[in-house]
Amino acid sequence: MLANDRPNRPSMDGFTLIELLVVVSIIAILASIAVPNMIEARTRANVARMKSDLRNMTTAIESYHVDNNHYPYRRSTRPYAYMAEIETRPEHYSVLTTPIAYLTTVSVDIFEIRIGSPLNTVEYYDPVQTSWLINSRHPLRPERRVDPDQAGWLLFSVGPDNFIGKLYSANDNKPGGYPNSIGAMGTVFRSYDPTNGTISTGNIYTGSRGGMDNAGAMLESAVF
Repeated sequence: MLANDRPNRPSMDGFTLIELLVVVSIIAILASIAVPNMIEARTRANVARMKSDLRNMTTAIESYHVDNNHYPYRRSTRPYAYMAEIETRPEHYSVLTTPIAYLTTVSVDIFEIRIGSPLNTVEYYDPVQTSWLINSRHPLRPERRVDPDQAGWLLFSVGPDNFIGKLYSANDNKPGGYPNSIGAMGTVFRSYDPTNGTISTGNIYTGSRGGMDNAGAMLESAVF
């Protein structure tokens, strides 16, 4: 039998180890480029969604005010406490959904990952609570205190860092969580700014003064 007459056999050729390593390296490089960009894009989309949800709640709160001549009640059971209890959110927000549906549902804070439903909604403070929050930063500086009419109401999401802020005190000097004792606060007053990094500290604020981008600055300007 001539050589050309031999039956065809499957090739035994394959990838060498070096070729496989090159392919794996290329995939790893592409992944290192793509994954951070995907995270950035998702965070930007979530920030945009939260700002849209806050605008919808703003409309609902102002509509409630027009009908009732006062803003929805939302404040702490402890006078002058700077944070309202999260457990009272469903009760306080119910006026926005029943009997008149200013909102179909209260917006969930998609950045609040430590609290489950139904408590993981965006936070709203009425003018009284907002004034307590601002004034808690300078209890010994009465000239910098604001009354409820000056403070206005406040809405906020915890933002991409997933925390409402940082409490500076002898007992609790660590980031994260709702501060559980009264003291001097730090990053709870910081407004989220994407120029500091897409995932950076600060809350996404809006309020009855200053608009979407300035309510956080309103808090900062009231301090020191």
